[in-house]
Amino acid sequence: MRLTLLSLIALGVAISGYLLYRHLVVADPVALAAFDVCSVVLGGGCDDALASPWATQLGLPLAGWGIVYYGALTTLLLLGFSLGDGFAFEAGVGAVLMSLLAAVASLGLLLVMATGRAPFCRFCAVLHVLNVVLAVLVYRSSGATLRRLARSLAAAARYLLGGTVADPGAARGKVVAFLAVGLVAVVLYQWVYLEAALARARRERAPSPVELLAAWDASPVLEIPLDGEDATLGRDDAPATLVVFGDFQCVACRRFARDLPLLFRRFPQRLRVVYKHFPLDAACNPAVRRTRHPLACDAAAAAAAARRQGKFWAFSQALFTAEAPLDGDALARAADRAQLDAARFARDRSAAGALAAVERDVALAQRLGVDGTPAVFLNGRRIRDIRASALAIVIEHVLAHSAIGKQSWTQPRSPKGRASPSV
Repeated sequence: MRLTLLSLIALGVAISGYLLYRHLVVADPVALAAFDVCSVVLGGGCDDALASPWATQLGLPLAGWGIVYYGALTTLLLLGFSLGDGFAFEAGVGAVLMSLLAAVASLGLLLVMATGRAPFCRFCAVLHVLNVVLAVLVYRSSGATLRRLARSLAAAARYLLGGTVADPGAARGKVVAFLAVGLVAVVLYQWVYLEAALARARRERAPSPVELLAAWDASPVLEIPLDGEDATLGRDDAPATLVVFGDFQCVACRRFARDLPLLFRRFPQRLRVVYKHFPLDAACNPAVRRTRHPLACDAAAAAAAARRQGKFWAFSQALFTAEAPLDGDALARAADRAQLDAARFARDRSAAGALAAVERDVALAQRLGVDGTPAVFLNGRRIRDIRASALAIVIEHVLAHSAIGKQSWTQPRSPKGRASPSV
């Protein structure tokens, strides 16, 4: 039983550790981790859930609370195992209470996901089920009945309130053991809190104009052909053009879509956005070895169909702002919100032309070296920091120098795929 308990706790630590890492990375405005264990192992990503308000409780990521819980539970069980009869029963009582609270919280969070109030996360669900199983095993390993547990808790409460016990020395030793468990929990809490605070500081750090423009000047100008199949927002003669390769199941793309209106309000009549598809789905993207977003190709084809009715941006906004996870019903709801002709949408979505448009974008993205989404190019140069504040700085720079003549980054692609160095 001990080995089983410790093995399950180790599994919980591993899953919580990864989810904490992914939670801290998923909101990174500069670079999102390319390798998604959730998608590879369970066939579905966890990013939507980790980016939702439910993922942080009482100032700490839920995965961080998992680290604190497993660390304290492990310490308590090990003390019970090592100190023998002098502390084994009390350690069992504490472990039962701790695991019971965790199980109740996990059942509540499972209910939240099951009712659609929070995006469903498969790894999170595995962790919650694990917590329920742990609670059962911890109770069975304690060897105590509910009545005996209740009497033990009552005796502990009387002692803490100033009551007397037969062996004060042993009682003080047990208190010290519990304080050690509490100390471990506090240390782990402080570590997770610090990591989360540092991640927030990195996200909120004001972009450095010097660093941004130095990176901009060092980036090559790539030729990115535009055609009538592209979804375009803004004036065709705008001096600044953002070309965005995106994926409708990408959390960072959803965040970027929220920032676009801010940029348009800041640069009216001077900014154009062109959307191109790069679904992280092997069904239509040969660059993807393992599908990370299993419905991304369907969503891209549906968006291409919406573009044929002149409703691409309304459809994409409906997808990016939807609270429910992306599925076939979500595509239908987005089409309804965008006021598409349902019959035509169904025909265009299943037509070969819609998927062909997506595949052309994917082929172009591969030639440009796109390796993730959103990949953003401003007048042919790749920008890694895609925060609205960072983009605004570079756009201001481009507009200030637009008088030298329109750049030729949209000209027909040369064999090397780059514009002339003189541009």
